[in-house]
Amino acid sequence: MTKLSAPGVYLDLPMADYHSDCMADGPSVSASGLWTLLSECPAKFWDASYLNPAATIDEPSKALNIGKAAHALALGEPEFAANFVVCPYDNLAKKPGYDWNIEWKRRVEAGEESRTLVRADAFKDVQAMAAALRRSPQVAGAFTGGKPEVSLIWLDPETGVYLKSRPDWLPDDPAASFLQDYKTSVSILPRKLSADAFKYGYHLQAAMQVDAVKAVLGIDPLGIAHICQEKEAPYLAELRMFTPQQIDYGRLLYRKALRIFAECWSRHLAGKPPRVAWPGYTTEPQYFETPFYISKEMENENGDFSNGGEAAADDPARYLRAG
Repeated sequence: MTKLSAPGVYLDLPMADYHSDCMADGPSVSASGLWTLLSECPAKFWDASYLNPAATIDEPSKALNIGKAAHALALGEPEFAANFVVCPYDNLAKKPGYDWNIEWKRRVEAGEESRTLVRADAFKDVQAMAAALRRSPQVAGAFTGGKPEVSLIWLDPETGVYLKSRPDWLPDDPAASFLQDYKTSVSILPRKLSADAFKYGYHLQAAMQVDAVKAVLGIDPLGIAHICQEKEAPYLAELRMFTPQQIDYGRLLYRKALRIFAECWSRHLAGKPPRVAWPGYTTEPQYFETPFYISKEMENENGDFSNGGEAAADDPARYLRAG
């Protein structure tokens, strides 16, 4: 790929390029990478990062591919056709499906095809999801009057790191219409989906999308709406939104994660070993944290199980040191 020489708006940047080392003069990070840094640890981020020559890349699961296919079709047939191919056969072990699959694999290995394959039976589910979305009284009018998958890239003045954001739908006038993001889930039951939204960092992603529009386009966006849909019949689709306070919290978190990235990258450039530059969950040995329910059990016993005393003041690392 030809690397990008400047921040800005990119309408046709392939998803693979967006998630790669796309900038010519420095690293770039997206919301998913920042969330991994924050919710897990730098070592986990580095293990799967495009910046790592020995990165571990997991193959997407069938369920994940179906979710991505539904996402693409919800944004429009051109978006789906650009990223997916529907196999016309359910059985690839027998002719004619076998012959079709052999030819497909040949094209992939030859570099003639990079789209994701969707089996015919799975595509029926994807179509049913798209139809259910259009019937929803809350979100039937989603994904109109704008453009899908627009990449917004800007240079963070504090850290000197490029940030990148890719709203599923960028409206023609972000000041008057909501940015839109499409999410699929096993359940959109409000309490469960709300827990999942914070578990997977949707609030951090939303804050970055809002800030991207302001930084790149110079527009204060109206906000962001999440079109949320279940992956099983009847494929319920409803609207969810973050409060301004929740967006502010997401912003605080992505700024914190960005500073962690900048510190790790600085150590990496200085030639530090990977596990020094990109540490795991802790940098020093620690005692186990006492779960709340165990603390209550300990309080109910007659003994003194406080965290004070000689044991707590001891150095746990000394048992592993020589001498």
